[in-house]
Amino acid sequence: APLVQNNVVQELEVEVQGETFHSKKLKKVMIKVYKPMTFVQTDKPIYLPGQT
Repeated sequence: APLVQNNVVQELEVEVQGETFHSKKLKKVMIKVYKPMTFVQTDKPIYLPGQT
């Protein structure tokens, strides 16, 4: 999906074709802002000074 500054509605076209099948659909979809986050998980619930 494209990187956007604000949530935006865009049209998305999908086409599938095989030997005996063909389908094309056009749908409106919401492209939302992606806000990456970092999650740090340690092996202990609390570290005391000097512990590694």
